[in-house]
Amino acid sequence: MNPNTVSLPATLELNIDLTDEQFFQLCQQNRDLRFERTATRISHKLI
Repeated sequence: MNPNTVSLPATLELNIDLTDEQFFQLCQQNRDLRFERTATRISHKLI
C-alpha cells in the first residue's frame, strides 16, 4: 500500500449540522458525489 493512500469505508458519515439550504448548496456544488440525509445524519456514498 502506498503511504499516501487512504482507505475509506463505502459510506462516510458526516456529523455536521446543516440547514436545508446549506445541504442543497452542498449537493449543488458537488454534483459528482452522492449524499443522503436522514433525520440524524448526512452520509456520502462512495460509488
